[in-house]
Amino acid sequence: MRELGEQLLSIATHSQDPALLLGALLMVGANWFNLGEFAPARALLEQGIALYDPRQGRHYASLFGMDPGVFCRSLLSHALWHLGYPSQALSMSHKALTLAQELSHSFSIAVALDYAAMFHQFRREEHAARGRADAAIALCTEHGFAYYLGWATIIRGWTLTTQDQGEEGLGQMHQGMAALRATDGEYDYRITWPSWQRRMDKLARPRQA
Repeated sequence: MRELGEQLLSIATHSQDPALLLGALLMVGANWFNLGEFAPARALLEQGIALYDPRQGRHYASLFGMDPGVFCRSLLSHALWHLGYPSQALSMSHKALTLAQELSHSFSIAVALDYAAMFHQFRREEHAARGRADAAIALCTEHGFAYYLGWATIIRGWTLTTQDQGEEGLGQMHQGMAALRATDGEYDYRITWPSWQRRMDKLARPRQA
């Protein structure tokens, strides 16, 4: 993993194309994050943010399909949370949403909303998580963003389980995971399934009198 990442960054650096280097920093940073290596992920994502040029928004969107500045900030908010910096993480989550809204790029807004919803879930802020999830569901439904629609549906389902609406919430969580299975997001699904399944099993068990 480390060798492949170094090769990718080396190729992008020698290309002398800042946009390609930004994409490489985001990709390798995301891979480190998914491996639970939050410190190197943070370093790479912060490098990406430093390299990001907001004036190149249209170029980034055409090249990557989304804005890498938004994605770097969204993912960095989660990395900072896991590293034990909740205030910095909250600020970064807000910055990701603000940038996405300023760019008016629908897919980037959907990304920022989903990551923000998950972040508020980390903080056990059910109302805020529900608000972000609902906004993401509306946007993803309008534009057909199936993958992020699945995640937002899972998070909205979780918020319902915290409000004594366990049956409905579990149904929405299952619906969201079925939507993920129908996309090419199998990697994320395999990683997250065990924790979600444990949560749902716990919620489904009858309460002790």
